[in-house]
Amino acid sequence: MLLDALVRYLEDIESAVCKLSDVYVEQYEEEYLTPDRVNLRIRIRFAKGYLLELNEATLVERGNIKHLGYRYHFQDEKNELIFRYDNTPPITRILNRSRTTNIQVVKSLRQRNHRSPRF
Repeated sequence: MLLDALVRYLEDIESAVCKLSDVYVEQYEEEYLTPDRVNLRIRIRFAKGYLLELNEATLVERGNIKHLGYRYHFQDEKNELIFRYDNTPPITRILNRSRTTNIQVVKSLRQRNHRSPRF
């Protein structure tokens, strides 16, 4: 059984989607992972061919809705991107984090072995 806050949130989303006119809902999927966590996937095609995709990983924390991950993608009838919002970190931040981790590993190996690694 889902927590009340999550039930209300999903009902509000579904109600908003149902109120849209001149659209075809290609996908509406609620994936219940636990009583306080759900993944939501919606794909809406507008009459003029525009496409809106929404993906959310949502959690209830202390009675409040929290988005763990999200992606909102909107494109025109020619499949050209109009906008995209998500909370995926930029690739530079991922690469920097990976580089920092590698540097820490190398330093640790040097301290332990008192020699440079071969890579």
